[in-house]
This record gives sequence, C-alpha cells and structure tokens, in this order.
Amino acid sequence: MYKITFFLALFFLCSLVIAKSKENNEKYFILHVEGQIMNLSQNKALKTGDFLYANDQLRFKDRSSKALVISGSKGRFMLQPEENNTQKEGELVSLVNKLLLPIKKNRDLSTRDIGINNLVMDLEGYLGMDKFYILGNSLSFRLNTETYHLNERDFLVLNYNYQGTSLTKKLPFEGNLVTIQKEAVFRSKTGEYIEPDSVDTVKLYQIYMPDSKNLLSEFKLCFMSEDQLKELYQNLYHLEADSIPKETEAKYSYLVDFFVLSFGNTDEHILKAWLKQNNF
Repeated sequence: MYKITFFLALFFLCSLVIAKSKENNEKYFILHVEGQIMNLSQNKALKTGDFLYANDQLRFKDRSSKALVISGSKGRFMLQPEENNTQKEGELVSLVNKLLLPIKKNRDLSTRDIGINNLVMDLEGYLGMDKFYILGNSLSFRLNTETYHLNERDFLVLNYNYQGTSLTKKLPFEGNLVTIQKEAVFRSKTGEYIEPDSVDTVKLYQIYMPDSKNLLSEFKLCFMSEDQLKELYQNLYHLEADSIPKETEAKYSYLVDFFVLSFGNTDEHILKAWLKQNNF
C-alpha cells in the first residue's frame, strides 16, 4: 500500500515538473514590436519575426514599449511592463511569463464600428479612450454634420503636454472632412518635430468661439506605417492561416478584430480597404 502511494506521489510530482518545464520553454513568435525591448537572455533587441521563450528576461526602454507575440498552443499575447513595476525608465526588467496579457480573437458585436455611410457619428466611440492608430502619417474622416458643426468659429483641436508645455493644434477641415497629420500635430512652438511616442495622451476638444469648449475624447495617438502593417498581416497569415475564415466578410471581420483587439481603435473602413487592396 505504501509503495503504491509512494509511486503515485512520485508520478504526480514528475508530471508537475514536466508541465512546469514545458511552460517555461514555451516558444513565442514576435508579430510586432513598438519601442525598444532588449532580450537579456538572448543578448539582442526584440524584432518582428524572431522567437523568444517564456523564461527569457526582457528589459523595456520605457512604459510605452510593447510587443505582440503568439504561441501555437496558447494564442496571442501582449508583452508590456507591469503596471505596478516601480523600476525606473530604462530599467524595466521582468520575465516573459510574468508579462503575458492574453488577447481575445473576436470582439462583441456592440464594440464594432458603428459609423454609417463612412460618416463618424460619435467621435468618442470612433477614437476610443485608450489608443487610436493612424495607418500611415495622416488620417481624413468625415463627420456627421447633424452632430458636429464645423465652421470658422466652431472647430476641432488636439491638445497635449510636452515637457511641461501645453500645445494646441487646430485640425484642418473642408466641409465635414477633418484631417489629422502627424507632421503638423507633433510640432513644438519653435517648429521642432516631436516623437508621438513621447506624448502620453492627446485631448480632442470642440471649440466654440469665443470662449467655450467641449472635451470629446482623451487617448494616446499612435501611428503604424504601411510596411509595418504589411509585415504584421503576413506574419499573421503565416501563423494562423487555418484559423482565418474563407468567406469574405467573415475574413475581414476577423482581420480587423485582430488589429483592434491587439492594438486599439483605428478607422476600420480604411483598414478594411487597405486589406482588400493588398490582397489579404
């Protein structure tokens, strides 16, 4: 009886050790990197297309640095510094398996884009209150004129703080077409270019001249180049080809959901058109 109990306990212990070993050796493919992250275990910077392991040690340059990774057995995850990490910027060090934030594969229907005829009905819902990604260096979108009135006295501005200075940028418009240009928005008072990643959040206001304004949304404004976007979806197809639906509308819903759930809000009409144009 004691021998049976001993061997059962030994078998259980060995199973736990093997399971823990597999977990520590879990391999993750890097789909996308933002900012600078150093893999101290492999003595190299993280870059798209590489692999890393669950017990690798990472050092993040700052709290905005992050990486999107995928495991064949566990799914997609975002790697970013822990919120309660009290280490200084440039010294944010932790193991991969302590940083894995799981990402869902599908959104609820209620969170999908609710624009009508490519008109933005609700700027807060369109931009979100977290992160909004512009694909490329500029974005133009049309507003529902019944909700938003634009003229010489009523217009939109972006406001943000940079190194202790408050900067306000009026967004150009023509009729109901509003444009956000990276090069124009992120400029200091002396005309120097400001890296968007160095700005925590921007605030979007509707201005009513002469002295009234309304806060519409506060979010982090991010940019992704076309080359980054193409590499991202090529890697996704390489790793999840069997999971991507074949039916056209279901496929594009899946591909748009992937971006929004992994990164944040974007103009879904523009993203979908880009995906079609690039034969994804």
